[in-house]
Amino acid sequence: MPSSEMARLMHASDAQLVSLADRPLFAVTMPSKVQSILAAALPVVVVARGDAADVVTGAGAGVAVAPGDRQGLRDAVQQARGDRPQRAT
Repeated sequence: MPSSEMARLMHASDAQLVSLADRPLFAVTMPSKVQSILAAALPVVVVARGDAADVVTGAGAGVAVAPGDRQGLRDAVQQARGDRPQRAT
C-alpha cells in the first residue's frame, strides 16, 4: 500500500493500536509504527511494557495498558475515542 494511502487511513481513525507480546525482548523494542504514529500526531493505545509504552506516555501521545488487561484496554480505547477531535464526515 502506498504511504499516501496509509496516511489517509491512519488519519481516518480515532486512534492507533500498538500491541506487543508480553516478552522480555518486546520491552526493549521500539516498533517503527510507534514512530510513524507519533510523527503523524495521532493518539495511540499501546498494549505493552517497556520502551514503547514509556515513549508514548512520556510524550503525552496516548495511554499504555499492560498486556492481558482487558478492562484497561477497553477503558483506553474509550478514552482515545473521546480525545480525538471531531472530524467532518
